Amino acid sequence: MITRNIHALLVASLLVAVLIPMSVSAQSNFTCSVKGSSFNGKIKEAVLVQINKEKFIQLNVVDGDKILYLYIKTSKINDLPVTLNYVQPDTNNIAPESEIIWAPDGPENPQWNAVEGKTLITEFDPEKKIISGSFEFKVEKFDYTSDVNQSRPSMEITDGKFTNITYKVEAPGK
Repeated sequence: MITRNIHALLVASLLVAVLIPMSVSAQSNFTCSVKGSSFNGKIKEAVLVQINKEKFIQLNVVDGDKILYLYIKTSKINDLPVTLNYVQPDTNNIAPESEIIWAPDGPENPQWNAVEGKTLITEFDPEKKIISGSFEFKVEKFDYTSDVNQSRPSMEITDGKFTNITYKVEAPGK
């Protein structure tokens, strides 16, 4: 009887040792380069939101005081891989396919908004709610001024990569 219990315990231990690594999901990752400096962000929130009747995956990423938002329009994700382009919103409130907002000095200071760029989606599973891809954008600082002719400072956000990001669905009424 003791031998049978030890044998059962050994078999159970072996099954656990084999099955646990299989159930561990791949680790998510979010990185990019901003003016040549590395941004290794931690996903603060990844959520499917509705903006003007369109659904977007919103990635809220932080690295210290630096905040980055990446928006991805889900209706444009068809066959993979697919490139989603930033286009200026028009008078009909047509939103860009993808957009980035950069707040390097925290949420209380002026943000930098996309003026051009793109996101390449390489993985999208709406059932498991996982997305992966890469991006690059040019952003401009949106300081408000009365000088119409003043040009805005700009910078490049390059080498952006996000992998295995799990997003949730925003609760109705939010």
